[in-house]
Amino acid sequence: MESKMPKTHTLIVQNRYFELLENGKKTVEARVNKCPYNKIEKGDLIQFQINEDLSKVVLCKVKDKFIYPTFKELLEKEGLKPCLPDALSVDEGVQTYHSFGKYETEVEKYQAVAFRIINLGTRS
Repeated sequence: MESKMPKTHTLIVQNRYFELLENGKKTVEARVNKCPYNKIEKGDLIQFQINEDLSKVVLCKVKDKFIYPTFKELLEKEGLKPCLPDALSVDEGVQTYHSFGKYETEVEKYQAVAFRIINLGTRS
């Protein structure tokens, strides 16, 4: 049987989330489940980069992938701390996700995806 090679995807994150990924506190990355995020599969690699500084990368492996109808349900099932370690409540977490671009309206159409990730290290 032929095993498929994992694909590597690059995702841009804000500095505060990069630091949480880098120090292992953020273990779930959540996005709206639309292209290009819906192409990421279990076993793939994600290179996280800071939007201001593309020279440093946190490399993670996707351990699992789950789809949820809303960010609220995603946060309730995955846990607030793995997704948004600095958020104080699920409602605050939902507001954080809804503040990104068109996430609030797009999640109604595409749903939310949670990637459980394993940090493989930082490179410069």
